[in-house]
Amino acid sequence: MTRKFFSSAILLGSLYTLVVLTTSLISFLLGQRLGESPSFGSWYLIQWLVSIVWFLILLKYLHQREYIIAFWSLAVLTCVTIVNFILSIKVFSTNEITNSYVVVAHFLPITLLLFGANLALSKTKERYWLKAAGISICLFGLFNFMATVWMANSLTALHDGSGTKVTQWISIMEIPILILLLLNFFVERQGSKPRNSKGQISNAINFFVFAAFLTLAFYGFKIKAETKKLSATSNYSAYEQKLANPFKSRTYKNDQEESLSYRLLIPRNYDSNKSYPLVIALHGASGRGNDNVKQVSRSFFAQLLSKPHNQIKYPAFVLVPQCPPCRDWGGITNIKSVDHLVLEIISELETEFVIDKKRRYITGISMGGFGTWHLISSQPEMFAAAIPICGAGNPEFADKLTDIPIWAFHGEKDRNVLVKGSRDMINAIRDKGGNPKYTEYPDKAHHISISVENTPELIDWLFSQKR
Repeated sequence: MTRKFFSSAILLGSLYTLVVLTTSLISFLLGQRLGESPSFGSWYLIQWLVSIVWFLILLKYLHQREYIIAFWSLAVLTCVTIVNFILSIKVFSTNEITNSYVVVAHFLPITLLLFGANLALSKTKERYWLKAAGISICLFGLFNFMATVWMANSLTALHDGSGTKVTQWISIMEIPILILLLLNFFVERQGSKPRNSKGQISNAINFFVFAAFLTLAFYGFKIKAETKKLSATSNYSAYEQKLANPFKSRTYKNDQEESLSYRLLIPRNYDSNKSYPLVIALHGASGRGNDNVKQVSRSFFAQLLSKPHNQIKYPAFVLVPQCPPCRDWGGITNIKSVDHLVLEIISELETEFVIDKKRRYITGISMGGFGTWHLISSQPEMFAAAIPICGAGNPEFADKLTDIPIWAFHGEKDRNVLVKGSRDMINAIRDKGGNPKYTEYPDKAHHISISVENTPELIDWLFSQKR
């Protein structure tokens, strides 16, 4: 292999190391809001292309040095990486985890581990940097696998931000591996001899590095500006603001200086001589924040009830609280909840407005589905009906729920919140003598809002319930 080839490989590896480091820094700055940066998708695509070309360089090197087993294990890793990228783009765009993505996400660190082991056990002789890289890749794959299993089975990791933090630190672990491989190429370059050849492969690599660098620089400056904007603002869209406009913006603060922002839909032509039902709509995890706007866009039931024809047909107060970051509505272990603040807001509203205490209803989706199950389990005497969507609860409280009208919804293919959560609750309540309604969509995953909204007589059923 020529000195020119190793020089090009070092150039590409240096660019890839810089990109990984920059991506990690951006991730630490934005955290769970990383996906809100409009330019990050393009940056991620270029990073992936650089990584694939880097893999191809390593494949050529391993093949030339006759590390056959390591070569084929890296070939498998490259294929799995490509599949994982394609599936992750879909997850990134829809925010819906698929079964295929989960399988590949578990298989990827296994292929990393196998490649690292094969590289470390190869007859590297004097190539100590290469052996050290193989050992590092083994450790990287092992930590990746442990983190993947943990995040796939931990609701805490999904909702309190700890999963994002673990992912951030694991991404940093890739940098020492790249440095070790670069050191190996530096040593190889010193021992190689220049040859009189056209160096077409090296020229192609150099051109790719130049083009990739310019593209990354362009998007890097855009991400820098977007990061500054995201850090300074809540960054909700005009569409989200439009959805929230029918709801009054309010903030509740108790004697302990705890506060919770919320939106409130007041019935049209409110008459203090009449009593009105109250609907509590709990948003999913993506609605968290302190802007008091975007939670409405993450609660389709609140949007549904705010439509003019529904306001006329079903005049009701609609309460849409906003859960702060790294908190939840209750029902998820090891995460501080704000359920007591929701209850305090309900109590305060009932002193301010004429609300029918026999017609309090609660609904929520995803994290809000957990909160719905939790609140009716902890306050079974408070609610006249509940609609938990894509959630889960504690079956041990099923005996408290036998007299509450419940209509639960879930998608069978849901990987964000496993369908087992709803099934266990419904079966437990039925075993205790209750008769909850349950609708499961066999061809749907996590996003079932439209299907639930189109359910005949759902709103009629809700408002017909009374304690």
